[in-house]
Amino acid sequence: TRFSKSQFADGSQHLFNVPYTALSTQTSLLYALTDLYLHSGSPPLSTCHLVERLSEKYSLLSPLPNTAPHLRFSHFYFYGARYYSYLWSQSIANLIFYNLFYDDPFSEEG
Repeated sequence: TRFSKSQFADGSQHLFNVPYTALSTQTSLLYALTDLYLHSGSPPLSTCHLVERLSEKYSLLSPLPNTAPHLRFSHFYFYGARYYSYLWSQSIANLIFYNLFYDDPFSEEG
């Protein structure tokens, strides 16, 4: 979606922050850790046990018992221990935006 200059002038720039909540970031980090563990060394006997253990150590929320929420996260199959690079590129993109375009998203000098 393209935003007009008037949308930014009236304070709509907060739209960029909506999807990047702390909980969303924490969940993505948990998935990145899970991905790294699944694709390094010998695989765990139980992916559910691995996710529970990582959640206890690195997350504010624990998965409900016997639900296996990680199975709906298809990136484990396609990224092959590289999901963390997606988070890394997101961080770099945020730095670029906030340092060069936050005040003027339409700047050609950024």
